[in-house]
Amino acid sequence: MNELPKEKKTFLFSDIEGSTRLAQRLGEGYAFVLDRYRAIFSSALGAFHGKVVDTAGDGFFAVFDHPSSATAFATTLQRAFSAESWVRGIRLKVRIGIHSGEAVAAASGFIGLEVHRASRVCNAAHGGQVLLSEAAVQQLKNQLPKGIDLRFLGAFMLKDFDQAERIYQLLIPGLLRIFLLRAPRCLSTPSR
Repeated sequence: MNELPKEKKTFLFSDIEGSTRLAQRLGEGYAFVLDRYRAIFSSALGAFHGKVVDTAGDGFFAVFDHPSSATAFATTLQRAFSAESWVRGIRLKVRIGIHSGEAVAAASGFIGLEVHRASRVCNAAHGGQVLLSEAAVQQLKNQLPKGIDLRFLGAFMLKDFDQAERIYQLLIPGLLRIFLLRAPRCLSTPSR
């Protein structure tokens, strides 16, 4: 069997933390929140040369040519979500995961283990948090948006992966920077 050609890309996953509880609380009003969330995501995407690969419920899967575009996009998104006046005074908490790697570009989208890894990085995040894999950070080469920093959080076991992944948090001025630890299990933390 011939191997399919792979492309090196940066994958970004996002979803709303606690969306089921939010939908229960807001009832039909959740549709307006979801529409606004999608509009903010979609309107910002073109400016950063990203492309939506797939959506499911309140989740987005987008692809970028470089992690600098993905991190600038994630920064813009988190700032927009934080500044938005949501219905009934809610605070929409969106978690974002970014990972760079190779995947097969199939007619149905990007396929491969690195896509799964990117999804797991997103699943490890809290709402309002942007997490990056070691691979994404290595490719950034200090090309972060102005005023943005990274914090190494430690090595974590991501669901269904045998090797620990070194995870970093994007530090966005004016937004929450400290989050409680949650699954996946942390194997090592940065020394203080």
